[in-house]
Amino acid sequence: MRAEIIEGLRDISALAEPWRRLEQRSLEPNAFVSPRFVLPVLNCLAPPAPPWAVAVWSDGGRDALVGLGVFHRCGPHGRFPLPHAQACGGVHAYLGGLLLDLDQAAPALGALLDTAASRSAGLHLRDLAWDGATAELLRSTARARGLSWHEQGRYDRACLDLGSEGGTSRWRAHLPTTRLREAARLRRRLVARGRLGWRWLKGQEVGDATLERFLELEHAGWKGREGTSLRADPAHEAFFLQMAQGFRRDGELFFTELLLDGQPIASSCNLRSGDRGFAFKVAFDPEHARSGPGILNELGLLEALESDMDGLRHLDSGTQAGSFIEGLWPDRVTLATGTLALRPVAEAAARAATAWSRLRGRLQSATALTAMTA
Repeated sequence: MRAEIIEGLRDISALAEPWRRLEQRSLEPNAFVSPRFVLPVLNCLAPPAPPWAVAVWSDGGRDALVGLGVFHRCGPHGRFPLPHAQACGGVHAYLGGLLLDLDQAAPALGALLDTAASRSAGLHLRDLAWDGATAELLRSTARARGLSWHEQGRYDRACLDLGSEGGTSRWRAHLPTTRLREAARLRRRLVARGRLGWRWLKGQEVGDATLERFLELEHAGWKGREGTSLRADPAHEAFFLQMAQGFRRDGELFFTELLLDGQPIASSCNLRSGDRGFAFKVAFDPEHARSGPGILNELGLLEALESDMDGLRHLDSGTQAGSFIEGLWPDRVTLATGTLALRPVAEAAARAATAWSRLRGRLQSATALTAMTA
């Protein structure tokens, strides 16, 4: 295998076609490391430092890309006291990782880490699926090299494992009867206002009007008031449109919408990579907030999946711990954020920093206890 460092947006963008082919045969499909997501991030939401990539090629030539990571430089943090590389995903990426060829994952990862180590002391990954194939391979590779993962935190996220027995209907057992009754009451409230409907738009069915309505709904709510909606910042809106158009072109964008008299009052934007779906963002009309349009829209998808999984085997909710989705989706995936040391000296520094952090915590606790008992 041959690995190389690629500098700058133009040369990284030139990888788009082999990058997309690698995504299609990857060890672990992930829409947030797709070129259709990362390139719009780099085009519209410039990272805090210039991007660079490690590309790993097989003996088959330049088109045979078997490993890829796109990074930017970031400063030290408490558990890792040296500057290191962070995967480029931006604030809208909800699942971290690397792209590795399914059949050549181990040697591709080894070559990627060796090359990244020539440039950086460590590799920071946010929201890595800890029980997934990529994380498992990272852990075993690190152990073999005497290096380790220096974790900052982990949590469980709601997901749907559609491939398990009863996967498309287990949510009904997960949902309390009282919640189903409440959903029926909310539906009746909306029906009293007009004709209620629901739809699932896939690929080319997602028109520009769908994207525009979604942006309007998201901006009309609390995100618009707080200035965190996509429409609140032209750069973030441009990113969304470029990203959505890329996934739509490949038939891997889908929306769900709750309709009142034919007008969407709740909308969800979702991405696909292979047989996995990834929730991106949701929005609803604040005028109907008391009738729970967002919840009813999510229930509409669960009901639709019972008769048509559309080739999906897994859905990632993209949410943080404590989201309302946890009450609807029965399965969980553990996500971890941390930094993988790439050099022995970095490993030693990280271990020392962790030991000092623990000692300082014990000293602070002892000091506080002494003050309380004095």
